[in-house]
Formats: sequence, structure tokens, C-alpha cells
Amino acid sequence: MTKEQKRQINAKVADMLGYEAISGEVDNVNPLYSNGHRLKEMDFSGSWAWMGIMVEKAREQGIYLRLFPRVKTYYGSAINVFAQELGHAASESAPLAVALAYLEAKGIDTAQYQIES
Repeated sequence: MTKEQKRQINAKVADMLGYEAISGEVDNVNPLYSNGHRLKEMDFSGSWAWMGIMVEKAREQGIYLRLFPRVKTYYGSAINVFAQELGHAASESAPLAVALAYLEAKGIDTAQYQIES
């Protein structure tokens, strides 16, 4: 995965969580967001700490994120309160699998970022 792809994923997650870019252009490389962090700091797709924030914020939206480790990959799943799957993704990184599952739950196609599960 390229740095640009990772930046795109993190920006989409930030937007879907309700954070707004408040300085710089929307397509700026490192805008300041309404939560006081720069985009480069908000590593939803690469950091366990930021993944935890995403899990909590998604839960506030009625989206429950799950993670299933596999032998060589991780499987992320997003469900609603009725346990209906809203999105899923496979990745070599746990935070990335969960971030992609969250974006799928929000209606964003993530096929280009996923690996075969």
C-alpha cells in the first residue's frame, strides 16, 4: 500500500467519523481537523490506538467493528445492532482491515485496497 493510498483511507475515515478539515484545502496533504489533530497524526489504518478511537466513534453511529485474526491476515467486519454485516475487509494489518470494513459500512467501495481473504 502506498503512502497516498493510506492517506486517502485515513482522510475518508476522518470524514465518516464526523471530523472536518478546518485549515487547508480538503485535498491538502496534512490539513488540521476539528478534533485538533493533523491528518498525518490520525492513522486509523495503521495504529492500534487510532483504531480504538475509530471503534468507539463508529459505535456511537450504531456501527460495531470486529476483528478476526487469521494465519497470515486479519479480517475486519462491521455490523449493526441486529448483527447484520454492513461491511468487511481482509488485510495484512489489523487496523487497516477494520478501517476498510468501517468505510464499507458507510457505503464506500474499498476493493482497491483489500487483499484476497
